[in-house]
Amino acid sequence: MEDTKTQPSSINNEDVNTENPQPKNNEENEKLIKDDKNEEKIESKNEPESPTTATTTISNEKDENKVEINQENNQETKKEVKEEINQENNQETKKEVKEVKEETLNNKSNDEIKVNEENNEKKEEKEEKNYEEELTNILNLSTQYKQEGNKFFKDKDYQKADGKYREGIELSENYIQDYKGDIENPIFKNIKKENVCLYSNLSNCIMQQENFMEVFNIDMYIISRLDANWDKSYNRIIRACLKNNELQLANQYATIFRSRFAEETISKYQQTFDLLNEENKKFYEKNQEKMKANANTTGNTTQDNMSETISDTRSLTSKNKSITSKKKRKPFFFKFIFGGFVLFGALASFFFIFKNRQKSIK
Repeated sequence: MEDTKTQPSSINNEDVNTENPQPKNNEENEKLIKDDKNEEKIESKNEPESPTTATTTISNEKDENKVEINQENNQETKKEVKEEINQENNQETKKEVKEVKEETLNNKSNDEIKVNEENNEKKEEKEEKNYEEELTNILNLSTQYKQEGNKFFKDKDYQKADGKYREGIELSENYIQDYKGDIENPIFKNIKKENVCLYSNLSNCIMQQENFMEVFNIDMYIISRLDANWDKSYNRIIRACLKNNELQLANQYATIFRSRFAEETISKYQQTFDLLNEENKKFYEKNQEKMKANANTTGNTTQDNMSETISDTRSLTSKNKSITSKKKRKPFFFKFIFGGFVLFGALASFFFIFKNRQKSIK
């Protein structure tokens, strides 16, 4: 059997060599080798196979199939592993890209925040400068109005002084109401002080014009709204109350003034307290005179009243006696009639009772 296998192969090789000349290139050699193998496979199929060869071929085919299957499985596993590796790599790359983006965004946001902060600081500085410029301008204008009003006040031109003080008050007070900056700014505090001074000078100017009610209102506004420790306003309030004959109010504000301020400030306004003491003495003396006059009038009236009451009591006693005597003098006829009716009723009742008993006995 072995001889039969080997013989055709040798014949085929000879035939190939005789028919085909030797190739020049390697590619041609490879093609020829493939053709020879294909021919050998065809011949082996055509030849009758023995059982041993058949079994060997079957086993070889099974082994080849197993190898192919293993190769396919290995290829599939390799593909899966590659895909998993690619997915992991993709995920890692995505994470890295996200981190890079986040870092860039954070850096951009930080840069933007820094830029915004710098811009805001610049804006605030500009606003502060603008506020300071406005504040200084308003302070200068309010002091200018005050100084002009003081000149007119010294010349005793109270109407013009009044006008200048009011212009300064309008300017400063409107700005204070619309102000939105720092309240603790020293320039702003000076504006508020100038506003109080303008109100105080206006009140003093009106005091010279003897409009005491308006003086009272302005100084009350200063104490309640602007500055509760403005001592000049308390002084003018006491004087205005004395001029308007409001002694009780003057004493009330004098007690507040004494409780709020020290003796040094009170000593500055000793004249007002002297006037107040004089008015209190006058009021006390007037009250004593009224009390004496009332006592004299009440003494005379009491004597008259006593005589009138004695006469009244006498008349009342006489009236009561007459009433009691009339009660005692009731006529006897009415009593007799009343007694007759009573007896008649008693007899009638006795008669009816007696008749009823007789009927019951029968």
